Amino acid sequence: MEKLPNIVEIVNSMFSQSRIIVVNGRKYVVKNYTSEAGLVKWLLVKTAGVTAKVYPYTVDPSERMSREVLFIDSMKNIIDLPRVIIKDWISKVVVREFVEGEVFSPSSGVREYRSIGRLLAVIHSHGFALGDTKFQNFVKSKTGYYVIDGEQAVRTDDYSYMYWDVMVFCVTCTYGLISSKPMGSLRKMQEYIAGFLEGYVEEGGRKAERVISVYNRFNYKGLAYVLLPTPYNLYYFRVIEEFV
Repeated sequence: MEKLPNIVEIVNSMFSQSRIIVVNGRKYVVKNYTSEAGLVKWLLVKTAGVTAKVYPYTVDPSERMSREVLFIDSMKNIIDLPRVIIKDWISKVVVREFVEGEVFSPSSGVREYRSIGRLLAVIHSHGFALGDTKFQNFVKSKTGYYVIDGEQAVRTDDYSYMYWDVMVFCVTCTYGLISSKPMGSLRKMQEYIAGFLEGYVEEGGRKAERVISVYNRFNYKGLAYVLLPTPYNLYYFRVIEEFV
């Protein structure tokens, strides 16, 4: 029997603004920043009172393209990122190489979570926050994990933006676990998020610890209660507190 998509996969596909093309036997991703799906996706995020105050999201196609191009150009020699082939600033379209690999799975285990934690710490150490760190934006290839979406990335030294990256990854992975493996998902969530934070702190050191400590601010603690169901939010706090 064909596996039915879970709610995380359904929502992600609804807001896709990229398509894959094949030229001379090679795959490329065409990303149109003016597509209706992409605009609706970020309009919903921008107008949601819960998120609009914690990260500088933008719906403007030019700004989203500029952010992604800047992020890729700045970090391409530091982390694994897809190579940009064409930048069409008039049409607001980017053509980039297709990354062969597997999308990060919330059920992939502690070792993989630790790898994502290290990767995110490297990005933060170079003065960027991503804004959109849902687990589908990390693809594992032969050389390691690629970041395949940087359209909300900003240069920043604001720890609260960096903590938002940490939290978004943890929240989306938690829902991925609940959707795919409801039995035992609470225990797995604790184990995997601990692995993610271990990698983040091991790579990021004292700065990473300061970023994680943002969780204790009133608005961010409230966000965890809103975004995560009980008792997952309570156990999320328990794990976080081990690293502060």
